[in-house]
Amino acid sequence: MRTKERTYTIKTGDTLHKVAQELAIPPMELRRHHNIYCEIPDLIEADFPSHLELLLLPSDKSEVTANSSTGGKTRKVGFVNGSTLPFLPSGSKKNYDVLYVLEDGDEKDTIHFETSVKWMAVDPKGFHFFEIDRLSKTYINDTEPDTMMEELAAKTAEILYPLQIVVDLTGKWIDIHNYNQILERWENKKNEIVDYYEGEVAQIYIEHTEQSLTSKAALNDSLRSDLFLRALFNGIHIDYTTNHTFENNITFPLIKDEQASFLVQQKVTPFLEDRKWIKIEQKGDYLDTDFDIDFEFDPWKGNYNATYFLNPNSYCVEKMELECVIHYDSPIKATINIEEIKPEEVVDTNNENSTNTGGMPKKESFFSLLTGVFNETQN
Repeated sequence: MRTKERTYTIKTGDTLHKVAQELAIPPMELRRHHNIYCEIPDLIEADFPSHLELLLLPSDKSEVTANSSTGGKTRKVGFVNGSTLPFLPSGSKKNYDVLYVLEDGDEKDTIHFETSVKWMAVDPKGFHFFEIDRLSKTYINDTEPDTMMEELAAKTAEILYPLQIVVDLTGKWIDIHNYNQILERWENKKNEIVDYYEGEVAQIYIEHTEQSLTSKAALNDSLRSDLFLRALFNGIHIDYTTNHTFENNITFPLIKDEQASFLVQQKVTPFLEDRKWIKIEQKGDYLDTDFDIDFEFDPWKGNYNATYFLNPNSYCVEKMELECVIHYDSPIKATINIEEIKPEEVVDTNNENSTNTGGMPKKESFFSLLTGVFNETQN
């Protein structure tokens, strides 16, 4: 806490919005300022934590005006304890437009869908629970999947949604919360598949799905290839250095069942981008972990670049772009664009097929990851 910090003593029955109204300060501004200077256990999320006694206030109303007005002074990004970028998603519900562009040599496929991410709860240790659901069908190269293999991929993937996940304090996805519900859905869906589809292909999908559901750990391992989960919940809310940077290794599922590793420099722009977003950039190079100098071959080269734009109050992603490439003899590349949909733009076309996570693109060696977490590549 700063030595001359203005404070408000929280009384029984006080809420963030009630105090904001009493002080004539926007609630988001109260929360933002308090969270910059408070200790981590005292962070305000949806409302005051039960133990909180003092609310840290801006020094005067002129500071509030400068921070709240889009035409005023450029606002600094708020860090906790001077260097930690907080994660405050409580109460959030966002709908996203998602586009993948996936390339393998000369082959190129696009995957497009809309999805929702709803905050559910936070536990005493600070782990957040989210529910993810699909708002639309999935379109591959601007068309709906229509082959038998694509339909099977859609049917098996339907059991995942709504998907409830656990996210840690850094904003990184770490676990599934509703594994037992997914198992129950599978029993019903399996009967539907058996009744409608015949032959070896259907049996292969059933066997591979059941293999992925043998345990929560097995399903978590399968979901590590989910590009949306890995891109959106990427663990960017961390401790940064005094120059707002951080270097670490990042893995990403550029190839199904494989995690490509990159040494990445991560940087937060200290002032809001366009006066409304927190901008985070990640740039790095591929680490060829299979490289062996004894074979006298040069290691493969590659790059990882991502840009995140966060809401300055909740620190949740509003839009992002990620590009990942490895320059093999036949280069492979994934570009992921995720952007929040304005409420008036959301059209829920959810029906029995709307939880489709993709069909079977032309080049299975690379694009098999699009067919859902339960499918295996067939030769």
